[in-house]
Amino acid sequence: MKRVLALMLALLMLCTLVACKDEQNEDDETGVDMTVENNEKVYTAEGEFNDRFTYEYIRGDEVAIVGFESADVQHAITIPSVIDDRPVTKIEDRAFYHMTNLTGVTIPEGVTDIGDQAFAKCNVLTIVSLPSTLTAIGEAAFAYCAALDGIVIPATVTDIGGSLFVGCAKLSSIALPEAVKAVGEYMFMNCVSLRTVTWSTQLEEIGQHAFSGCTALTVTFPATVKTIGDYAFAGCTNVAAPTLPEATIGTNAFYKPAV
Repeated sequence: MKRVLALMLALLMLCTLVACKDEQNEDDETGVDMTVENNEKVYTAEGEFNDRFTYEYIRGDEVAIVGFESADVQHAITIPSVIDDRPVTKIEDRAFYHMTNLTGVTIPEGVTDIGDQAFAKCNVLTIVSLPSTLTAIGEAAFAYCAALDGIVIPATVTDIGGSLFVGCAKLSSIALPEAVKAVGEYMFMNCVSLRTVTWSTQLEEIGQHAFSGCTALTVTFPATVKTIGDYAFAGCTNVAAPTLPEATIGTNAFYKPAV
């Protein structure tokens, strides 16, 4: 009987210690609150598809979209320009990653930044409307959007990440903003329908593999180009090496496989 009572007493003490620990789990030994606050909020748009935008406050009085949920029905969306009386100014990294129900996206005026892989692998996305306030588009932001063909990069954009349109098999033409001096690595790799590129008159660099696999492409190079990276136009059967005496041309930049 004494052993039973001792065991019960030990269990009672253990439960008391656990309870005390739970009461103190928001503070460390110094009394500092260690709880991680989740700042994400949800905005539900009007309409039949129950579109839900996850967002957070940035820079005090601005909003960044960080995620998205919706019905499985394919449809186009318009990202809200104002939430909680604060302007939406940023689309965060991977915010719409692999959303297979999006056919079109309108990004509102006021947005200045689109993050890395923000819309990557949205494989039924056909058209994107970008705002005139946009200045930066992150790495692989539209990578592997296999149906994408309708997109115009605003003249205000000065910063474009690499791999931006890699694997966009339907993209047929693109114009680079005047301020863009470099085409990043892998930017248009395997864009097999890409036929025309309107260069910036300030273009200086074309990164490695930038247009590799663009089998339909034809281009005329601006005299401002100083560097063409390795395999930049590999597999582009309609593109010949340019005569640019001062340019550095990388290994197999214009490689064409044997027929």
